[in-house]
Amino acid sequence: ILMNNESLEQIFKYDKGELQNKSISLLIPHRFREIHHHHIGNYFKNPSGYSKGEKREFYGQCKDGEVIPIEIGLNYLKYKGTIYAKAMISDISKRRDKEKKIIEDKFLLEKEVKKQTNKLSKSVKKLKQTNLKLKEEIQSRIYAEEKAKKAYQKERELSILKTKFLSLASHE
Repeated sequence: ILMNNESLEQIFKYDKGELQNKSISLLIPHRFREIHHHHIGNYFKNPSGYSKGEKREFYGQCKDGEVIPIEIGLNYLKYKGTIYAKAMISDISKRRDKEKKIIEDKFLLEKEVKKQTNKLSKSVKKLKQTNLKLKEEIQSRIYAEEKAKKAYQKERELSILKTKFLSLASHE
């Protein structure tokens, strides 16, 4: 590390100037150091800049050993025939926490949706059963009403016949 700003020191919890002339490996978690050296070697064989928004997520290691998620974008510059890498590093811990919270909330929401869907399905099933019973009851009432109408019609016919008979009998 030839140069760094105060933000880098704050992200990785180092004192001012403490990172000067130290190996970049100091900021890489032990389990990633070997692969990181491989990536650095490849980068310097064919250096390229990054486009805006084209950063890579990675992990960094703080002075106290804490491993944090970071986002890094590399660019390069040539100075007197030597290629130097310039890194733009951001701590994305808060973003990761928010993403984790969103995933947890999504899980809880999906669980609640399933629960409410089951309740709703049970209610729909009960409503269908109730509707079926109501249809049967309505059909039964319609049948009873038709029987009552027929009985009333017969009673009217009998009453008319009775009246005619009485009228005929009394006339005779």
